[in-house]
Amino acid sequence: MQKILVPLQAEDEELIPTYSTEDASGADARASVKEPVVIEPGCTAMIPTGLKVAIPSRYKHTGHLIHYPIIHTVPLPIDIHNWPEVTHVLFTSPNAVKHWTLPLHSKTLISIGPSTASLLPPSLIAPFATQEGVIALLQTLTIPYLLWPRSSQSRPLLTSYLTENNIRFQAVDLYKTVSQYMGPLPEYDEIVFTSPSTVRAFTQIFGPIPSGKKITAIGPITADYLRGLG
Repeated sequence: MQKILVPLQAEDEELIPTYSTEDASGADARASVKEPVVIEPGCTAMIPTGLKVAIPSRYKHTGHLIHYPIIHTVPLPIDIHNWPEVTHVLFTSPNAVKHWTLPLHSKTLISIGPSTASLLPPSLIAPFATQEGVIALLQTLTIPYLLWPRSSQSRPLLTSYLTENNIRFQAVDLYKTVSQYMGPLPEYDEIVFTSPSTVRAFTQIFGPIPSGKKITAIGPITADYLRGLG
């Protein structure tokens, strides 16, 4: 059976699956909940784990998937200026929504894609989930003052567009992505990278991308990042 390694992201270091005993056959996932969840007898409930991974549909019924939590996000101290003057708030990832703390009423919200929009009140959604898609949406809008809470490792494309088009904006580094070593890699035949952050973390921990394995990227940005590594 083909073994496929999928580096994934954990919302918090405490949510990283761990083996409770030396002889455990699998790692234990933890509940990512803010309040206790009561499950009545005979009932079921969906409990979030705080783990994120994108698996191509062609893998759902074939091969053996190995999840390796390789990155997690860490909030950064922020200083937002002129918040009452902000008219639009742009979210370019679910992580930005997770780390956001201010009320959003009276602001027009913009989401990079459906996954991010699902975590927010009604918002405008970019036609495709990249910074290029956000720019395509912004070109149709009049924006007096845009706030962009983002990852500290965000691509520079959107910043360049806003600056070159004299759009008043404030970019705030809301969180950073940190790599984490979870032990030696198991045997695998293919690696599926779900974001540039997972690629960066993999190379920081394990060195160059292995040449003898099949490498698959989720999305054009991840694919471009891998190509840039040679």
